[in-house]
Amino acid sequence: GGGGMPGGDAGGQTGEEAAARGLGAVEALAQEFSGRRVLVVAHCTLLRVSLNLAIGRTLHRIDNAVLNLAHHHVTEGWHLEYFNGKRMVAAAQG
Repeated sequence: GGGGMPGGDAGGQTGEEAAARGLGAVEALAQEFSGRRVLVVAHCTLLRVSLNLAIGRTLHRIDNAVLNLAHHHVTEGWHLEYFNGKRMVAAAQG
């Protein structure tokens, strides 16, 4: 069967568990390679649910073979600069 994660069929994991595991892996890379660039290649659903958790927003779809660029700051957390190949507009700070 399917292999999609939204309801939870990825090896018995729920989407939330997969997101937490994916984000944990990316955060471990961010810590190990602090200040350096790291390329992460994964299934688009895992990338999407992990980014959702990292940035606290809902990204509905990640296209295949496109640039998604996220920056990690030790105190400020994750910032998504490019999504589906397009530069994200920063929210106004008020």
